[in-house]
Amino acid sequence: MAPNVCSSERALRVVCGLILFILAMYKVPGMLFTKGVLYFFSFLLLITGISGYCPLYSLSSFSTSSRRQSSSIVSQEDLDKTLRDHSMPTYTSLEKIKAVHTSTLRKEAEEEEKRKAKEKAAKTTPKKKATKKSTTKKTPKKTTKKQS
Repeated sequence: MAPNVCSSERALRVVCGLILFILAMYKVPGMLFTKGVLYFFSFLLLITGISGYCPLYSLSSFSTSSRRQSSSIVSQEDLDKTLRDHSMPTYTSLEKIKAVHTSTLRKEAEEEEKRKAKEKAAKTTPKKKATKKSTTKKTPKKTTKKQS
């Protein structure tokens, strides 16, 4: 019977078992059945808390204990090798994605610089002013002399 209950849960079970035991002794009036149920659960909690083994946990293959025994057929070395082999393609594919993303960002930055340079060049080149040619004919002024 390997322990399958962690230390904090064991302490909690012991405390709850003691509380139920005290309630069964002093606080529950009269009913023998109620006292019997409280005594049963208090002893159950005390025993599982002290021993660190819970039969219900073992039936359901559940364990809160940090000390789990390895029942694996695969050795740790084989597992490490498999993880290394499978992690490398992921790493290289991430590097490829990063490289593509970086080159895309560089191209976008270069295009932005070219666009700004064109805008700046367009602003600095002098524009020729259009001169309006007047199409109206100038008529000479008529001078009139006053006769006196």
